[in-house]
Amino acid sequence: NPDTGSIYKTTNGGINWQTQVKFARKLINSIFFPSGNKVGYAVGDSGLILKTGLVAHLENKYLYNDGRIQTHNLTFSDSSCYILNGTIDSLWWYINGVRVNPSASQPQHTMTYNYKQGTTYVQLKIKDSNGFIDSTTAKVVRAVYLTKTNGPIKAGLSLIGEDFLYAISTGNAVYRMGINGDTLYTLQTAGNILSSCSISYDTCVYICSDNTNLYGFSKSGVPIWTLPIFLGAPATCTPTVDSISNRLYVGVANKKFFAINRQAGNIAWFYDTINSPIRNSAVVSIGRKLVFASESGFIYGFDLNTLPTPPYPKWKLNLNDSVFTSPAIDAQGYFYFGTRSGKLIKVDLPSSSTNGSIVWQANLNSPVVSSPTIDVNGNIYCGTNDGNLYCIRPGGSIKWNYLSTGSVRSTAAITRSMIVYFGNDAGELIGLDTNKNVQFYYKDSSNISCAILYKSGTAYIGTETGRLLAFYDTTSGIYEKSGIGGPAWGTFQNNVRRTGSQQDGGQSIGIQKITSTVPEKYELFQNYPNPFNPVTKIKFSIPLFLSPLTKGGQRGIVTLKVYDILGKEVATLINEKLSPGIYTVDFDGTNFSSGVYFYRIRTENFESVRKMIVLK
Repeated sequence: NPDTGSIYKTTNGGINWQTQVKFARKLINSIFFPSGNKVGYAVGDSGLILKTGLVAHLENKYLYNDGRIQTHNLTFSDSSCYILNGTIDSLWWYINGVRVNPSASQPQHTMTYNYKQGTTYVQLKIKDSNGFIDSTTAKVVRAVYLTKTNGPIKAGLSLIGEDFLYAISTGNAVYRMGINGDTLYTLQTAGNILSSCSISYDTCVYICSDNTNLYGFSKSGVPIWTLPIFLGAPATCTPTVDSISNRLYVGVANKKFFAINRQAGNIAWFYDTINSPIRNSAVVSIGRKLVFASESGFIYGFDLNTLPTPPYPKWKLNLNDSVFTSPAIDAQGYFYFGTRSGKLIKVDLPSSSTNGSIVWQANLNSPVVSSPTIDVNGNIYCGTNDGNLYCIRPGGSIKWNYLSTGSVRSTAAITRSMIVYFGNDAGELIGLDTNKNVQFYYKDSSNISCAILYKSGTAYIGTETGRLLAFYDTTSGIYEKSGIGGPAWGTFQNNVRRTGSQQDGGQSIGIQKITSTVPEKYELFQNYPNPFNPVTKIKFSIPLFLSPLTKGGQRGIVTLKVYDILGKEVATLINEKLSPGIYTVDFDGTNFSSGVYFYRIRTENFESVRKMIVLK
């Protein structure tokens, strides 16, 4: 009892206590190690010390600004352990529960280990010559950096290239930071910001607020409109950027959905026949389908290729279940929604029909509280309120689930080496491989509810106490550079710019067929402009050709990819069937550093490569 200066002992599990010693003054600190007849030690403000038996002791180590290095050598020693009589006869070292010293009969009084970034637990177990045993555990935390904001970080983070990070601190502040967490300035809005910001290809930043306004800022932090755009009701979702039509899409709490002319800053159109408030973001597919879900689970889909005047949804579908999160889109153009009753639902909105349909439902037994993400193999990942992260196969069966210790509201990010990072309400950041083995672990004292941001080997997280941390990915190795995997769906939750547009997921911001006239030959033209910053246009032609892989020679797979100076693939702009014609595709180099790049077109019987230059 620190107030009375007494130390007590129990021999029957706490039912009865006996006074062991009483200091003349109050205790500053008291630690008990019940092992055999040991009491432990206590220190009073009078300087008196009671020591009995054997006490194991290790100090925690925190390296919160350790830079982007994969491992760090640290040494632990048993020199701070206390032994009343005798010597340490045996000791055992453990790293995350795995014993690391082979022989306890030859004590290793120091232990040096290459600690990865994240959280590692070191356990020391000791035994003295009298046979008394004690153990202790220390924590090692390594991070690229730790910085602090003035409010909870509940929304996702966003990036411009590899230079500037935007963090939403719930309240009214958007922090623009350098890549090492140093705050450059803040963007001020009225009202609370409850969502991520979206960043267009020309690096303008768009933010919704619950004070009924939509704000836009240039990359220098200057408002791009004379006044913010009045939406008439709280807007709590991330704006969706449509780079092809140069518009923003956002839904609000009074059952209205808006299309905004991004540069002019005015309302292009709105739709207000919606059955319940809109709390989550819309998405735009490569096929130009604009889709969102109302709070009550009613799906609305607009065909932007044939949008009527006044605008009206082409597809409506009632899921009969509340939707908490934004949808995802797979490579085939199907949509995925997580529901309150614990279902992941795959939806088909066929271009040839106005009837949407449910393809399958996966029962996950707990509300789906994070947006789905999809890997290159078509597996879908989503988190549930009971602490599970689920991996669902493309056919709808559950491949596996990983049970963590807190609700998984943090949308996962997928690396090119196929590590899935997610956070939970227990403050854990966990990285799993495709067989759900833990490859990365960090434990914070606060909830991690914002979507994970991953870029160029670094994972970024925010906590609900306003802590912003970056961790260098120690699991990726060569695969992160080779690009063998990664996310297939670049949703606002899994895109560094949080755009909500499938076109923006792979640095392609729209393919256009400029003529249906059948060209006489294949050709890949020089991009224009060149050099460029940040967007350039790539033109190519596809003739009529015959191939055993395409019936009648009408359609064939065309890939258009971008490579860096070392020949490593950095972007896939096209990977689909195209009919004969002449096409252009815009390439967004916002997220790329200055330098020489190559773009290559490949079909079943043609290949061509050209050089282009990003100049910033």
